[in-house]
Amino acid sequence: MAFARPYFVSGASIMVKGDNEDITSVDDLAGKNVTTQTNSTALTALRDKVPTAQLQPYTDDGQCVASLQQGRADVCVIDQSILISDAINNPAVRVVGEPFTVNTYGIGVTKDDASAKQFVDAWLQEIYDDGSWAELWKATIGTVIEGDAPAPPQIGSVPGS
Repeated sequence: MAFARPYFVSGASIMVKGDNEDITSVDDLAGKNVTTQTNSTALTALRDKVPTAQLQPYTDDGQCVASLQQGRADVCVIDQSILISDAINNPAVRVVGEPFTVNTYGIGVTKDDASAKQFVDAWLQEIYDDGSWAELWKATIGTVIEGDAPAPPQIGSVPGS
C-alpha cells in the first residue's frame, strides 16, 4: 500500500464536560483523573507528558466518554478526530485546546499503480487550492473546534508525507 499526501493532521486531544472552564491544555492535566483507551498512542503520550495524571484506561471510546460524563474522570484524551465525533453526538461535552501529539491521516492506494497516488495527490491539491478543503473543514470539524480552518497539510510538512 502507498499513501497519498496527508489530508488531515490530528493528535491526542482533550475532551471535558461542557461546563468545564479549568482544563484547556495538556499542561492542566497534572494530578487529574484522565481516561483514555488502552493500547492507544494517547496513553503512551500521557505517560510521557503528564506522569502525575491518574490514568483510567478503558477498552473502547464509549467507556471513556461515560466515565467523563459520570464524573469518574476529569477529562477524556484520545485522537482529536474521535473526540470530535463524540462531541458532535453529545452536547454535554466539548473538545478543548490543540492536539499535543501528531497523527497524520492519508489516503491508502495500491502501491502497484503510481497513477493512483498521483491522481489522489492532484485532487487533494485541487481542493486545497480552490478552498473546498477549508469549506469541508468548517462544515464538519469546524462545528466542534473553534477558530478558522487551518492550512491544509502539505507534502513534507508532517512525518511520513
